[in-house]
Amino acid sequence: MIRFMFIIALLLPPVSAAQPFPELVTDRPDFTESGVTVPRGHVQIESGILYDQVVDTGNIAFPEVLVRWAPLNRFELRFGTPNYVAGDFPRGFSDGSVGAKVQFGPVGSWDLGLIAVVSLPVGEVDLTSGSVDPEFILITGHDLSSRVSLGAQGMLTYDGVEDVWQYGGTLVVGLELSPRAGSFIEAVVIDQRRNSVFVMLHHGYTYLLSPTLQLDVHAGLGFFERGGGEGLVGIGLSTLL
Repeated sequence: MIRFMFIIALLLPPVSAAQPFPELVTDRPDFTESGVTVPRGHVQIESGILYDQVVDTGNIAFPEVLVRWAPLNRFELRFGTPNYVAGDFPRGFSDGSVGAKVQFGPVGSWDLGLIAVVSLPVGEVDLTSGSVDPEFILITGHDLSSRVSLGAQGMLTYDGVEDVWQYGGTLVVGLELSPRAGSFIEAVVIDQRRNSVFVMLHHGYTYLLSPTLQLDVHAGLGFFERGGGEGLVGIGLSTLL
């Protein structure tokens, strides 16, 4: 994986050392994506490890790599590498993804963006839908004050396993704890399948190790309409190149 990221960095156009480095804005660790793209000519790599337990089944997924590259202003390409899933069941590599984000904002004081992604059915039998599944995400965000921000998104996803469209939304409040540290609390609601709704509360923290390197930790607890629950905890690292 390190070799893969090194090769990508070599293929990207160089950035002049005289230019001030832009702010690091990540799409993790919350589920709500940012309404802005990576600055033109830069690449951002976001990764992590996630432990997820649904009812009595627990699994670890890694490396959660998302590579974001902006060849144009307000436009980025997104590449999600397959995760390796280890734990109770199943085990192996999951599907990858490829897509793009377009930044339309700011509109007034609101950020506005759209993500379109398709899954790549390269995963193992129990970890793939076997089809190219599209997902569309409409994102908005707003600074309520110098330290408090609000974000929201609506999602429409095709589930190739269930052969059904899913829809949902998120709402997140972010808080700047210090110039380097931040926190968030988030609510997630997803209609996962026919007549089934999933609700999760999600909380986490971020810390800037440097202006271009961010560490995050997060945890969530969710419930299914038909009964049962899900818990997750994760840690991640993001860097802007």
